Amino acid sequence: MAEKGREIYLVDRSELRITGVREVVSFDESSAVLLTEDGELNVDGANIHILGLDTGSGEVSITGRIDALVFSEDTAEKRRGFLGKLFG
Repeated sequence: MAEKGREIYLVDRSELRITGVREVVSFDESSAVLLTEDGELNVDGANIHILGLDTGSGEVSITGRIDALVFSEDTAEKRRGFLGKLFG
């Protein structure tokens, strides 16, 4: 079975739609941290609002002023901590 691609739609730096989201880790008015199938995604800006999260399809809709989208490695390993890595 072919893997479905992930998509990011950004319209006028004010409307963002992302697919392939597993979890909203945190958010406030200046940022949102999303765990996606491709790793952690940090959304930085101002007046950030999450309009919807469809857990079935993994789609998130965000509005506000979007200044940056930054992917990093999947941080699940980092969250386990030292003892989790040692004995996990």
